[in-house]
Amino acid sequence: MHIEWCKACAWANWWSEEVKLLQEEMRQVLAFLEWQMEWWEDCASPRMWLDGMENKGVSTYAHWQAAICQAMCTWCMSIWSVVPSLVAPSLVVSPT
Repeated sequence: MHIEWCKACAWANWWSEEVKLLQEEMRQVLAFLEWQMEWWEDCASPRMWLDGMENKGVSTYAHWQAAICQAMCTWCMSIWSVVPSLVAPSLVVSPT
């Protein structure tokens, strides 16, 4: 019986670590999407070597890509907003 308890405790610790890693990966995805959105916004600035119509095309494309990044970030935040409530502190096993 003691061996089974040790196995269960090891699995609980392993899953606890997986939950922490997943939460960190979610944070990194949001940070990357925000960075990428800002990068696309910076790409929208006019280029001296392009004429007016080409600059408008580049700017429009960059703003479109920034909007896609913003939408992805908003979507991820909305679907991941329930995760903290699903991860109850009592379920996380601390190593003793």
